[in-house]
Amino acid sequence: MPDGNIMVTVQDNADTRGIRLSQRFYMTHQPFKIVGMDRILNGIILLSCTLDSINTAYDDVENNIADKWKYETAHTYSLHIHQGTIAHVPLNETIPLNVTATDNGNEIANPTITYTSSDPSIISVDQHGQVMGIVLGQASITARLTYHPAVQSTIEMRVVETGTHIYSIAITGNSVLKTGQSASYVSHIYDHGTEVFDQSVEWSLRNQDDSTPIMGGVTASTGNSVTIKAGRSSGSSNKALVLTATLVSDPSITIEKTISLKNLF
Repeated sequence: MPDGNIMVTVQDNADTRGIRLSQRFYMTHQPFKIVGMDRILNGIILLSCTLDSINTAYDDVENNIADKWKYETAHTYSLHIHQGTIAHVPLNETIPLNVTATDNGNEIANPTITYTSSDPSIISVDQHGQVMGIVLGQASITARLTYHPAVQSTIEMRVVETGTHIYSIAITGNSVLKTGQSASYVSHIYDHGTEVFDQSVEWSLRNQDDSTPIMGGVTASTGNSVTIKAGRSSGSSNKALVLTATLVSDPSITIEKTISLKNLF
């Protein structure tokens, strides 16, 4: 057979008679497409197949099932680094990245993630998301879903002298908000991982797809807490708001929380 082509022999039965041209399947972790069928031999079907491209939109690559998402629930993956857009790591020390992956809005347990550094001579990162400051400077760290590399999140990391304040923010509150309803969110500010109470944040809200008008609004803001009310438009269902907290003393320190919008009924 020419390179990239294989011949598959299957029994002629009720199941295999449903096989059609252009259908795809995985073998040895590679997808193949059926380009020819031969039923000359009694009781045997010969399938001529050619090597095809991986389609991450439809293929369940992890389980070697071609076109699975054409026939089952479509998957919408996202990946988020929770330390904001810029974070700090002390020189010669290690900090963990706080990363979550979701599938259709539901958090994935133990996702397979690949981490890379734009400059490993300044900041290194291992495959557990442990970031180490090598020399003073700055580099970006990118986290990607290993089997869906287009799904990624990037953060700028700065290496600072030990003893420098290293602030980070976390937002607590419901990640789902029904149309017309309100929910409160609180920012927690940390310095070297210890919560501090002498810092404050500013809040902002936008649509996840950056469209306008915004499908919700801030109804109250007191210190480090905020109340968000979702709009009543039915067109906002299955979309999302992004709530951002920015450290007042250092606007480079931010954190985002995605809030999915659902119909009330």
